Amino acid sequence: MSQATMDFDRRPERTALRPDSYAGTLRRAAWDLVAAIGPGRVLTLATVAALLGAVIAGEPHWPRLAPPEPESTAALPRPEALTWAPVARPLAMFAIDTPLFPREPRLLEARRHAGGGGREEIQTFGAPETGQGFARLVAYRPGSEAGPAGSLFLETARRAADAGFAVNRSAVPVEMGTKFGAAETADVVLSRGANRHACIAWRILADDAGLRLSGWMCGVEGRPADRLTLACALDRLDLIAAADDKAVRAYFARAERNRLPQCTMRGAPGARRAGWLDLEAGPELRLRSHS
Repeated sequence: MSQATMDFDRRPERTALRPDSYAGTLRRAAWDLVAAIGPGRVLTLATVAALLGAVIAGEPHWPRLAPPEPESTAALPRPEALTWAPVARPLAMFAIDTPLFPREPRLLEARRHAGGGGREEIQTFGAPETGQGFARLVAYRPGSEAGPAGSLFLETARRAADAGFAVNRSAVPVEMGTKFGAAETADVVLSRGANRHACIAWRILADDAGLRLSGWMCGVEGRPADRLTLACALDRLDLIAAADDKAVRAYFARAERNRLPQCTMRGAPGARRAGWLDLEAGPELRLRSHS
């Protein structure tokens, strides 16, 4: 078997070429002509030149192919989705027991960063559809993946997008006192579809404890959200599981010594309501509450 025959028998597999590439078309046509002649014949250089000439002569009659359509990136996952993994059965590290947030429905979610080790715990209270207001709490323990905290507006916009909302309007942030110290707050309007919700977005950065707390509280028509109610709700935020994280435990221990006096006074938002353990309550109230 001649060398020419062996070369034709071992011709490379066709590679994927751009539809608008004439070089690719020439190559395919040349191989097709050679295949039609058959591998048993030895082609001289003149024969090959003649074949290519015939192919080139027919070039004006080739159909012009449209350029390829650009690939859509709409279905591609966001970078965050590739690095954050949901926790299947999360155990709450934080609890907030207050009548100032809707009691139902309540939802607990958690996720971990695959590379950096950060953890986010997300608690939601109520839902926009119930007409009772709703709230959201995000406790983020940053890992090596964390960057600068950025502004409250950017934080709220990103968290709102995660929850399916958009931020239509945001006021200039102002400080609000809490048992954790100063919190950033801003009046915002969150929207989902045609519905608009007046809310207060908030954030507490506890860098010394490696903790970032954020969220929002949204009122309803006739009962808007206010900062005193929000501060008293955060007064009931407690740590229930920190393992051996001494920094977080110390942070909450200090906060417990700084509860807001206006939130413990009877009749104030977040104040403890009289119950069957309240010695100041009358016998009738204690019996009714216990039952």
